[in-house]
Amino acid sequence: MLSRAALRDRIAELVVAACDGEVDADQVLGAGSLVLIGVGSLASLRIIDAVETEFGMPLGIDDDPSFLDTVDGIADHLLGQGLQLESA
Repeated sequence: MLSRAALRDRIAELVVAACDGEVDADQVLGAGSLVLIGVGSLASLRIIDAVETEFGMPLGIDDDPSFLDTVDGIADHLLGQGLQLESA
């Protein structure tokens, strides 16, 4: 299991990989919006695939995909889907 910080870091790594390194982890973690730092629609699809594969659960983006715009949004969504964090 991961801590919240480790979850955020791992999601940031997946975003960087999905963007072919065109953004770095610090940019991703500090971004108020992934779109504003240049994450486009193709990279978003790659992020979805990478996150679903990494964490073994579908993201369920049919209703409202806006959570994909930030690392915290993705983390919160995963936690809402049942991902467990390590106990403090």
